[in-house]
Parts: sequence; structure tokens; C-alpha cells
Amino acid sequence: MRRPSKAFLWILTIGIAAVLIAIGLYLYREDKSQQEQLLAELAIAQQTVDDLRATDTSALEAEIAELEDSSHSARSRVAALERILRDYTHSIEIEESLFEAALSTDVTVVHILARPSEPVEREGIQCEQMPVIVLARSAVPPSLINFSVEVTDTLQSAYIERVKMDIPEPLEEEDEDTEQISTIELELSVYFLAQE
Repeated sequence: MRRPSKAFLWILTIGIAAVLIAIGLYLYREDKSQQEQLLAELAIAQQTVDDLRATDTSALEAEIAELEDSSHSARSRVAALERILRDYTHSIEIEESLFEAALSTDVTVVHILARPSEPVEREGIQCEQMPVIVLARSAVPPSLINFSVEVTDTLQSAYIERVKMDIPEPLEEEDEDTEQISTIELELSVYFLAQE
């Protein structure tokens, strides 16, 4: 077999080198084009980030703070209304018990005043204390004593803080037709378990 001439080898080498240079240039241009495209996308993303950072969020922050304040205020109002409802419910239960005690002892309840409850701790337990004043009357003074005993039996969480009784002087024989009325005023502290 014949060996190729030197001129042919040179032409072949130059041809291969030209093809390799052409491929290299093509790949370089492709990389350069991709690089320029990525740089353009990066510039757009950076502009978006800068725009977002430059956005004034103080109006949104103020609105969020206002909504949080409104929410806190609403929760406080709900808690206050729940407390009023609990006091109202407790006072109804107390009044029912007092009228039951009056009925069973033949006493007439004239007046009941239940004040709003206060949180207290009693024997290590969180409670609500409701002060109650009861004014009752009867023609027979021992009925009033029986009434006070019946009150503490009916309202087992009630404590009598103060008792004031008014018993009229006995009547003369000629005034025996006049009915004498005795009164008792009880100051109670009624305790309920604290509601969360």
C-alpha cells in the first residue's frame, strides 16, 4: 500500500484543524449565548427583588396591627359578656334557692341584691365570689332563724357574713290585733368554681 503524500497529510491536518476550530467556535458561541440569556434572566430577577424590597409595606403593617387590636378588643368584649352571663346565671340560681328556702320556712323574701362576682382564691382553689344581700320578713321570728339555716343548707357554697334582725317589741293586750313583722337581713358570700 502506498503511503499518502505529504501534501495530502498537510491538507488533511489543516481540514481536521479547521473542522475542530469551527466546532469550537460553534460551541463557544452557544455557551456565550446561554450565558447572555442567563445574565438577562438574572437581571430581571434582581430587578423584581429590588422592586419588592422597595415596596412600601407600612400600610399593610398598619392594617395588620389594626386588625390585631380589633381582634384583641373583640376577645376582651366576649370575655366580659361571658362573665356578665355567668353572673346572671348564678344570680338566678341563688334567687331560686333563696325562694325555695323562704317557701319551706314560711318567710317572705322582700329584696335580693346580687353583686358582680370577683375572682378569689379559697383554700388553694380559684373561685368566683358573689356577694348577695337578702332581706326577708315574717310574723314569727323563729321562722327567720330557720330561714337562715335553710339558706346555708340549700346554698352549700354560701357563707353568711353578717346577720341583722329587727324584732319589734311585744304589743300591749289591746293592740294584739295588729300583726307584727320581724325582718332579717343576710349578707352572703356565695362561691363558684372559676370559669376559664
